Amino acid sequence: MDWPLVKIMWIDSCEPYQGWRHIASLEPPAPTECISVGFLADDGERTKTVAPHITHPADENAQGCGIIVIPTRAVVTMERLAVTS
Repeated sequence: MDWPLVKIMWIDSCEPYQGWRHIASLEPPAPTECISVGFLADDGERTKTVAPHITHPADENAQGCGIIVIPTRAVVTMERLAVTS
C-alpha cells in the first residue's frame, strides 16, 4: 500500500466559554485554524483520514496511530508533500 504524505489546513470548532453564559452577551471567536500532517489513509468524498504515524513497511497489514478524520467541508487546503528516503 502507498499513502501520500499530506498537509491539511482545516477549520475546527471550539468551546471558548466555560460555565453558564448569557447568550445575548456572547462574542464568538474567530474559527480555529488547524494544520495536520500525515499519511492520507482515506481520501473520501465526505471525510479525509490522516495517520501521522504508520508502521513500516507499509503493506496490507500496516497499522496507524494518532489517526484523525476531518470532514471534507472543513478542509481549506490539502497539499501533497514530498517524501525523501
